[in-house]
Amino acid sequence: MPDSDIDHFAEPIMVEIDGTFSYVHVDIWEPKEPKKVIFLIHDLVGRSDDFAPLAPRLAALGYRVVAVDLPGRGKSAWLEQDQYTGKAYVEVLLSAMRAHWLPDASILGQGWGAMIALLLETVARLRFSKLLLLDLPQKWSITADQTAALWEQIIVLRAEDETTFWKSVEEIVPRGLTGRRDFMALAGERARDFNGKFGLSADPKVFSAMRQNPDVAFDLEALLSKVRTEILMFQGLRSLAPYRSFRPSVTVAGRLRRIRVLRATNISWKSDDILMPVLGAALAHNSN
Repeated sequence: MPDSDIDHFAEPIMVEIDGTFSYVHVDIWEPKEPKKVIFLIHDLVGRSDDFAPLAPRLAALGYRVVAVDLPGRGKSAWLEQDQYTGKAYVEVLLSAMRAHWLPDASILGQGWGAMIALLLETVARLRFSKLLLLDLPQKWSITADQTAALWEQIIVLRAEDETTFWKSVEEIVPRGLTGRRDFMALAGERARDFNGKFGLSADPKVFSAMRQNPDVAFDLEALLSKVRTEILMFQGLRSLAPYRSFRPSVTVAGRLRRIRVLRATNISWKSDDILMPVLGAALAHNSN
């Protein structure tokens, strides 16, 4: 399908969070007559336009593609610190889903966004066709995530120009870090002019809210036991969240298929290492 047959537009929504309506930015890519919908959930400090290389390709396969800037990221509103909760993220995503729902609906989540996707699926009274989850950790907490610790330092940077910003980032990211080049490339894609300064358009309070409850942990097996949807789990072999052997319980195994790829989390969707396996899975789903 030619790119000219794909429409790309923003359709923001207002979502009530703790009694206050907040602006949430939503990007949509779709063909003239979409047959199904896929909702994309970005990583911890990601943005909807992280998916810009992927989204039109999914739209060419017949999907309405809906990508949300979660609160405190991209063009969406910043909240009070205590409003950054799992419940708020789920409510925002459910609002977007209600507005753009089609009977054949799937979710794709990346990194931390994959955890939110699983959380949403377990509480939503919606039937999904498939979950595509990239580098979903087996266990996660804010104190144990090396990537989160780096983003937490970068997110507060507000430089006078791009050169100064990059000098600071170079000092933050360790030279020997696995996947450093990929991480730096992704930071570069997310950085832009922000209120006259150069940095990430993300709210530092996202992290301070998590630091209030540092012992809150994500347990993959516990959530998987509640999931009703078939899962494709893409696990990176060479990334900051490398593939580790995971043996799900018998009750989960029948709904879970793992696909090992060279890299996944913390890599740009411009890379074929992540783009092609996901497109292949989407194409295979079309043929089922």
